[in-house]
Amino acid sequence: VGRLVERLENMRRNALGRGPSQCLLCGDRFGILGAQKARCVDCRKHVCQKCAIDTFNIKHR
Repeated sequence: VGRLVERLENMRRNALGRGPSQCLLCGDRFGILGAQKARCVDCRKHVCQKCAIDTFNIKHR
């Protein structure tokens, strides 16, 4: 459990995105040719679907 908490804290600390046009966690741009948006349940910020799945999996292990 400790490793999962540490991983989630690292994701928060290393957030790259700025604003609603980029994923908060990885910095990928959203758009027709870019990543699709999802809203983080915890912080209510936009993340890409890949990061949304990663954070969901961390919380439910």
